[in-house]
Amino acid sequence: MSFFGLLLLFIFLIGLIVFIFLKPASPPGRVRVSNVTENSLTISWVTEKPVRGQIFFTDQDNKFLRTLKFGLGMIIPQILKPESDDFNSPATVHYVTLSGLRPKTEYYYRINYNSRSYKLDQNGEILPSIKTTETLAELPSNYPAYGSLLDWNEETPQTPVLVYLSHQDSSLISGYTNSEGNWCLNLGNLRTKDLGQAFNFSQEKMLTFEAEGGALGSIQQALFIDYCQPMANIILEIND
Repeated sequence: MSFFGLLLLFIFLIGLIVFIFLKPASPPGRVRVSNVTENSLTISWVTEKPVRGQIFFTDQDNKFLRTLKFGLGMIIPQILKPESDDFNSPATVHYVTLSGLRPKTEYYYRINYNSRSYKLDQNGEILPSIKTTETLAELPSNYPAYGSLLDWNEETPQTPVLVYLSHQDSSLISGYTNSEGNWCLNLGNLRTKDLGQAFNFSQEKMLTFEAEGGALGSIQQALFIDYCQPMANIILEIND
């Protein structure tokens, strides 16, 4: 048997051992790609139970070599230098930013937690594709949008909670609440739907605000841009 054949057999056996002895975990849900620029992007998702998540990624376009690299990465993480959750403790929401990427380049990734690697979400769909953009010829203006996420009695901060903002003709930007339940996003980071140029926002335009707290609940609502400084306190709705 060739060297590559033995290597693949070794990877298969390791995977089989992991599958047998570890409790099965549900695949990631509501996977989203946001904050896409020429050198970085964010991948976020939710899980049914609190875990620590990682992203393994590569620009290797050869499918065989890519599969081999992802398999080896599960055994020797240093091969892929995975990016970890921004949150220090296990959570049901996950937020990973990939930085130092090359412009106009397609990348491939897997979501990892509980010693499992996922390329499909909880609905059996392939994870969203990721590709960086070209460099903008003109830098957009800063325009902060901010607010707070609280519980039903508007006293306890809700954290960690993922926050998304978008327009029907724009890209998606995201962030998350701090320890006090506060969030802040820069609308100047919005791009057109095709990511080719900065989005020309104005105060009369309507945005979609989304908050995803996993086990804490979620909410979605529309608002005008001039109601974002600050946005009224948001109360999450517990998911059924």
